[in-house]
Amino acid sequence: MTRALLHLRHRTALVVATLLLGALSTSGCAGKPVGAFPSAPSPEDGLAIRYMLDVSCDALPVAQAEQRLLTYALVTEAAWHEGSFGEAPIRNDAIENLNFREVRFVSQKQSPEAIRRDLQAQRNRVSIPSLLTHMQRGRRGACRTDLLAAFGELQRNLSGTGVGGSPVVVVAVTNGVVVARGVSFYKPQPAPQVLVAQLKAQSLVASLPGVRLFFVGLGRVPGGIGLQKARWIEQFWLHYARAAGATPVLVRSVDDLITRLGGAA
Repeated sequence: MTRALLHLRHRTALVVATLLLGALSTSGCAGKPVGAFPSAPSPEDGLAIRYMLDVSCDALPVAQAEQRLLTYALVTEAAWHEGSFGEAPIRNDAIENLNFREVRFVSQKQSPEAIRRDLQAQRNRVSIPSLLTHMQRGRRGACRTDLLAAFGELQRNLSGTGVGGSPVVVVAVTNGVVVARGVSFYKPQPAPQVLVAQLKAQSLVASLPGVRLFFVGLGRVPGGIGLQKARWIEQFWLHYARAAGATPVLVRSVDDLITRLGGAA
């Protein structure tokens, strides 16, 4: 594991612990959560965090309070690393125009403490309610998502925004159901590895080398989809991520994601 990811795991644990306590004392969802900023010097490694939320279904896959907590934690990490945070709603009828809204954190200060304080001030100026509103505006009716195109757009975003050799963490909150390009996960499909090989032959598997890819909510479909299909969906995305060169991590909830990012067992 790289030194940057070890930093990410250690510092997120501290940030999230404070956020969870602060959330209990903060009323409503309009305000910013109460949270600490890491006290250690910034790694200054340009960590790029990309957050994709599947809003194609009428019901969002995670509650607004969870979105708020997760967004604030991810923004804090990106700021501390002097990196970038980008978010995009995954939409069923406008996927080719997937729009990442990005915030970059850059300090011109000299001393480690001055840099840390400057990055903290930049984090504090980020409007979390505005980021949440941007995601909610992407909502588009029925659950029919072109996730294959979404990850292609993610590839283009990472290659076109100067990420370069910086570490990358991607958080995808989605049920994982693909209904596009002649593929419907609601219908019978071959084994996950077979389908991934077929898609790769059609250039429908993105290239995401070195990316640590977190999936939240796979198989969580309104009305249910069945345990066997849910497990098939999980296996498909594990094979897909590895074929893309990424390191996949499956999580069940936002709390689970935050725990894993924090390095807890």
